Amino acid sequence: MPRRLPVILLSLATLFLLASCATDRSALHAPAGTARLLNPVPDPLEGYNRVVQDFNEGVAKGIVHPSAQVWRFLVPSPVRTGLSHMGENLGYPLRVINHLLQGDLSSSWDDTRRFAVNTTVGVLGLWDPATAWGIPRKDTSFGETLAKWGMGQGCYLNLPFYGPGTLRDALGKAADFPLDLPRIILRPHHSDLAFALLEGNRLAQEEPELYGLFTQENHYELFRIFSALGRNPEYKFREPPPMEEEPAPDEAFGAMLLKPQDPAFFYQSRQRRVALPGGGSVPYTCYPSRESRTLVLLLPGIGSHRNSQEVTALAELFRSRGWDTLALSSPFLPDFFGDLPDAPPPGYLPQDTILLTQALRAALEDYQAHFRIPPGQHVVMAGYSLGGLYTLHLAALLSRSPEALPSVQRFLAINPPRDPMAALKAIDQMAATAERWPAETREARVDAMIHRLNRWMADADGMEAPSPLPPLAKEESDLLLGLYMRLKLAGTLQGLEKKSPSGLFQEDPDAYFHRNNFFAECMGFTYMDYLERILKPWYERHQGNTASLEELSAQCRLDSLAGILRDNPDVRLFQNRNDFLITEEDLPWYQETLGSRFLLFPRGSHLGNMFLPEYQEALLQALQP
Repeated sequence: MPRRLPVILLSLATLFLLASCATDRSALHAPAGTARLLNPVPDPLEGYNRVVQDFNEGVAKGIVHPSAQVWRFLVPSPVRTGLSHMGENLGYPLRVINHLLQGDLSSSWDDTRRFAVNTTVGVLGLWDPATAWGIPRKDTSFGETLAKWGMGQGCYLNLPFYGPGTLRDALGKAADFPLDLPRIILRPHHSDLAFALLEGNRLAQEEPELYGLFTQENHYELFRIFSALGRNPEYKFREPPPMEEEPAPDEAFGAMLLKPQDPAFFYQSRQRRVALPGGGSVPYTCYPSRESRTLVLLLPGIGSHRNSQEVTALAELFRSRGWDTLALSSPFLPDFFGDLPDAPPPGYLPQDTILLTQALRAALEDYQAHFRIPPGQHVVMAGYSLGGLYTLHLAALLSRSPEALPSVQRFLAINPPRDPMAALKAIDQMAATAERWPAETREARVDAMIHRLNRWMADADGMEAPSPLPPLAKEESDLLLGLYMRLKLAGTLQGLEKKSPSGLFQEDPDAYFHRNNFFAECMGFTYMDYLERILKPWYERHQGNTASLEELSAQCRLDSLAGILRDNPDVRLFQNRNDFLITEEDLPWYQETLGSRFLLFPRGSHLGNMFLPEYQEALLQALQP
């Protein structure tokens, strides 16, 4: 019996031993019409699945992450690419048999041609001439075959080492083993060596993305959502229902295309942690090179991590100019506030800015001392979305008190909303889009939307050129963007409740073995709920600040900084005309306040054009000291 098979069989056996007794109340809490999106597959084994998730996280961070760095350092890129091609080629028996079992003769013939060409001309699969010759690759598995034959997904199931999926996926993996070509043609110890080599190379190639997912506060829920919706083969074998209206997706989805050109660039980062004067500490990420004459202090958007895909992509862009990067996580992320015992809940920008200034100063001093940066390095600051708002508030604070963070010579704010509260209200309205759909058709519409998205992701998978925007109607687009932003808030709430329970939630945030209900309750918590029930009461209790929410909001608006921003020649601002977080009335204010230092782009919505080369060149020009 293959050594890998018992891992799956043992995990399957736990189905009858470790089922959670918690009642699923997620539908009571989540926004109307979102249960299919947020809870796409039953999770009766939540306790077991969470234990496995923590185990896999430890393996990913403690073993795979450092091993992948060593592997990439020792093994040249052409060799790694060749091993990836060979691994794909050796999967031929598995694919061709499953194509036949699914009745797909065309795909089985394509795979046969690919195997013949790559095994001969491609020298045992080390090269991939078949793709250059127009012979398509079509992946499949026994999991897809079971779906084709009518088997449902079953429950959510997390497997040690193999990761998340469904019960049907696990059964498919068990059925895959007899068709493992190295095991068929090699002796046992040789087949084990071949498996370790090819699987280790695959993990090293995919590890940066995996590591990024594990940085999210709600990574368990994200893995569950993505594994059930992103690769559900049930949608592969039937056409999606036709759209009742023309596709009109928001251009903000273009933000998904902002990713590093070299996934291994992340390995050039260094992770550090610094103590703050008021107690506690914050981590930061930097990309140091002692030759650089410019350092970019990078502030990401709401709930974004310092090791996220977009931060890594921007750091790579700055390195193309020879610049270093130092990034903090968003103050809304537990990665930032989790070890700050007396820090207020994030959201009141004047107070957040003081804390950010302390964190940036400590990080900057540590970076310069630890990496022995020569004196005279130019320091500039860039922030996008909420990070753009913080950038402008920091510019105003440093105009009044330059000693708080000396040496910053340029500030660039990207897509900062003029009125943060109005922007949060807009997000709440978008997340509640499905509530406005007729109840009798709501579930069918959400399922049709998921079907189209699944097909779109499958078609775009592996494309070298950027894929087009997803096939969504305007309201569907609004719903997904609103829920994405609500996921960020849920992560904030989960971190705050872990740090200091508020007593506002019905579900127990410390119930390790059944937290799905608490996650759903957090998803039902709006941004306005957060401001009214958590942020404002905290300032009343701890600082005696009895200002109304409207008064607090006014101090966060960019209008309160107009005079300082107008007089500061080092401030730059980028905005997109069709950004859903601003109104047409806001644009004259940007122009009047900043004049020629304000650059307006006609398209892109919210951050959706940052991947474009012409936009990136403008960004670099704006930050040039």
